[in-house]
Amino acid sequence: MLDPWIKYEEGYFVYNSGSEKDVWIETTDGKPFVGEVWPGPCVFPDFTLSKTRSWWASLVKDFISNGLDGIWNDMNEPAVFKAVTKTMPGTNVHRGDIELGGCQNHSHYHIVYGMLMARSTYEGMKLGNENNRLFILTRAGFIGSQRYAATWTGDNLSTLEHLHMSISMVLQLVSGQGIL
Repeated sequence: MLDPWIKYEEGYFVYNSGSEKDVWIETTDGKPFVGEVWPGPCVFPDFTLSKTRSWWASLVKDFISNGLDGIWNDMNEPAVFKAVTKTMPGTNVHRGDIELGGCQNHSHYHIVYGMLMARSTYEGMKLGNENNRLFILTRAGFIGSQRYAATWTGDNLSTLEHLHMSISMVLQLVSGQGIL
């Protein structure tokens, strides 16, 4: 299971390598956005940048090279715990590549964040072992995500309320993928 955030901790090799490559989503003042999630304070990769996707893919490649057969991208809405919206502020800055829309705020890129993470994960898995059949499961996606990962609709309970919500979720998954 891979979550998109990286623990904000000097000395942690993933944090250090991402900081050296300047891959984090930024606040409006140009500093990396730090949000609270499972490990505590974390930074978030800016998957709208090709250099970030390549960096992430290289990390995934190392997992695959060690015999991993599948990856579950979780919490990639992206989730942030100590926020009213349960995600990062819409004013955060993605320095996106021109072909994706260029530099825009998080509100512009929020819906594609999960797909771009899935794409980066897919590319890393191919680098790690292009002969294996790839299995990636993603919690968040966008039209076209099926090229990179299967999508699940998140945590649910055996309740009538969740059953009711599941109908529209599944229909949106199917229609969003161009199947209906």
